[in-house]
Amino acid sequence: MSSTMSGVAHQALQAPGRPAELHSFAQIAAQCPDHFGLYLSHLAGLRGHIAYIVFLIETLGAEFVLQKQRCVPPISTSYAWGAQRYLNGLNATQCAIAGQQIALLEWMEKEHSFALQELRTKAIMDALMVAVMSKDGGTDVFDFFLARNMPFNTLFTADLESVSDKHVGAHRSVVGVWNQDLQDSGILRLLFAAAEVGNDGVLRWFDAALGRTDIRQLCDSHGATILHHCARGHNAPLLETLLPASAKDCGTTLEAGGIRWGPLNPVWVDVEDDQGRTPAMWCVMSAKHSKAAIETLEVLRKAGSNWPRRQQNGVSLLDVATRFVSRHSKLVRYLKAHIQPRYVLTVPTPA
Repeated sequence: MSSTMSGVAHQALQAPGRPAELHSFAQIAAQCPDHFGLYLSHLAGLRGHIAYIVFLIETLGAEFVLQKQRCVPPISTSYAWGAQRYLNGLNATQCAIAGQQIALLEWMEKEHSFALQELRTKAIMDALMVAVMSKDGGTDVFDFFLARNMPFNTLFTADLESVSDKHVGAHRSVVGVWNQDLQDSGILRLLFAAAEVGNDGVLRWFDAALGRTDIRQLCDSHGATILHHCARGHNAPLLETLLPASAKDCGTTLEAGGIRWGPLNPVWVDVEDDQGRTPAMWCVMSAKHSKAAIETLEVLRKAGSNWPRRQQNGVSLLDVATRFVSRHSKLVRYLKAHIQPRYVLTVPTPA
């Protein structure tokens, strides 16, 4: 059990002027979440603790433990960052999905199959968002779903024949492909979340699962691609694998242990969203730490990213950077050193 109970339960146990009250395990398990809003059943689900789940079921009943008891909001919004914000409303079964606890899911399938047969699509999406944001590259939970005829398996079988020719962008030399099925199913959300945290394993799994479509060229209805989200997350190592400098780089092993993706037209390094913003712009707009942003920009620059003094929309990368970080920061100094100078017209001297 987590050492921190909810504020209400803590006050009930230690209210000044009142004798200490002893509560049964069943009361604590049923009524006392921790500061993240998780009950014991959810903690056991996230960690795949089958024996503890069995004990909770013997105490509170299978339906309550696996279905009815849901995560509640944390005691403070400071605990609702990153993947944590998707846990609210999940039950123990969905927490097992979020934690990619396949052994526990297989046990539920055998002993309490109702828990896997009555899952809501939104809750599944939230659980999968937690899974892809774990950064460990695991994809076992996706294989688990595909191997079974479950009501929500359509989440992973979007019809790629319906890929739209609708192009979303402002001043593009290349255009991303927007797919209504992928957006409606939530797959784009999973891809973008994985890109922002640097989860290369999930990206590769979907790239293989979606067949002939290069997921690097998919965009949402606002024109944002995986490259935009990867740059916003300042994941330089992943971005380097997504943008091979040349065909000879493809398939080579990186120091980090990853394998490069296939060739990609160099012009994709500056693909724009519907506001004319490139991955480099997304990078500087989310720059909190200059070092990570500079490392990401360096990958983009070496891949051929073009940083003119003025973009077609009249705004330079340096202009964007100075809106979000100090003009004296290392990031701005880096951009000044690499941004293209103004074109100066020179008149030849008469002979």
